[in-house]
This record gives sequence, C-alpha cells and structure tokens, in this order.
Amino acid sequence: MLAALGGRRLGPLEVPRLVAHGVFAAHTSAAAHGYAAWLRLSRVAGRPFGEEQLARLSERERDRFAANFGETIAILQDNANGAFNDSAALDDRVSALLAGLATTSPADVELCGALAEMLRAIPEGRRPGFVHGDAHLSNLLIGEDGLVCGVIDFAEAGCGFPEIDLVYLHWLPEIAARVRRSYEAAAAHRVDETAYHLAGAIYALTGAVIAEQNAGSDDAAADRRLLGVCLEAIGLGRREARPLKQR
Repeated sequence: MLAALGGRRLGPLEVPRLVAHGVFAAHTSAAAHGYAAWLRLSRVAGRPFGEEQLARLSERERDRFAANFGETIAILQDNANGAFNDSAALDDRVSALLAGLATTSPADVELCGALAEMLRAIPEGRRPGFVHGDAHLSNLLIGEDGLVCGVIDFAEAGCGFPEIDLVYLHWLPEIAARVRRSYEAAAAHRVDETAYHLAGAIYALTGAVIAEQNAGSDDAAADRRLLGVCLEAIGLGRREARPLKQR
C-alpha cells in the first residue's frame, strides 16, 4: 500500500513513505516476541493526537476539530481512490478480518457468518472503494493550526465500504454527529446507517476478542456492550454474541 503511494500527498494530507522493510530472523528477540517483519518509514510532520487531547479542547475547538475530522476522511478516501484507480489492487481487509475472528473465537462463528452475510449484501458499487481501515484519532497528526495535516498507520488499509473509516465514532459519541455531517458534506453522499452500524459491530467484536485473549475483561465487556447496540441497530439483536466469561 505505502510502496504504491510512494509518499505522495493525498490532497492536503501527508502520508509516510516506505523506505525499507524486511523480516526478523527466527533467532532474534523480536521474532521470539511474535513480531514477523519490520518497516522503516519517512517521518510525517505534525504532532500526535488522541482522546486525551480531544478532552482538553474547548467546546468551540472540539466542534472545529470534529468538522475537520469528517472532511479529512472524505478527502483521504477521495484522493486515495484516485491513486488506486484499480480497486483490484486493494485487499478486502474487512472480509479477511471476519474470517480471522471466526477462527480465533469459535464461539463467535455464527455471529461472524451473519456479519459476513450482511457485508456481502452491501451493493457492489459501494464496496470496492479505498478505506484506511484504522482511522482512529491516534493515527491522525495535527498541525500548528490544530487541524489534521497527516495520516499514519496504513496497516489495515484496503478496499471496503466508506463507513468503515467512520467506525471509531461509535467510541466518540461527543463528536460523532458533527463528524458525520462534515463527512457527508465533503463526500457528497449520505452515511448509510446499516453500513455504519455493521462496521461498528465488526470492530466492537474485534476489540472484544482481542481484549478477551489478553485478559482485559473491562475492555472486553465494554466492547461486547457496544456490539450488542450495533447488532440491535442492524437487526441482529437476537443473535447476541456469547456472554463474557467471568474471570
């Protein structure tokens, strides 16, 4: 992905350039800790952002950032689609994610199948566009003016339906409505509610499974609750995910 982009700007957004990459030898400590490969990337200007920084903003500053966030996602998708005019060059990361979840968490196999079926039901014309796949606040870099100037971490980038890049708004209710309005205005299309909550269900399930594997019961419980909300929104409320195991 980054090799194909070659460090080109996506509209006003700077992205890293792939400098070099390789794999860790089997005898190294990195391999022993589960790391398979390494990347060396160019530095992207801007400072890191996150939920702590968002919480420190005034109401006016938060509204300004939310509007910029929505516009940034629309710009990123539009310019990347121009760079990758052949969607066949992009991997379908979301379908692969669901397949991996079904293998990792056997108790969620039926739920993964139901979500995959809904994913396939999205009209073909909406599915093959570019998505960053991990458009979390921590993957945005902010300039001196307080606006997004760079985007990093393209490890989950590929093709998919556009609402995937709005998925983390489920965890950011204080700015979700403003981000969505700004995105719709910049992208010139409405957010599809079913696709939006489908993305939320997939990512909430992912977060829950990862937390459960790492004994993070509080995070897992929160993600399971959000999963239930999203499943209700897409009409899968009766296919409740398995209850969280007591530890």
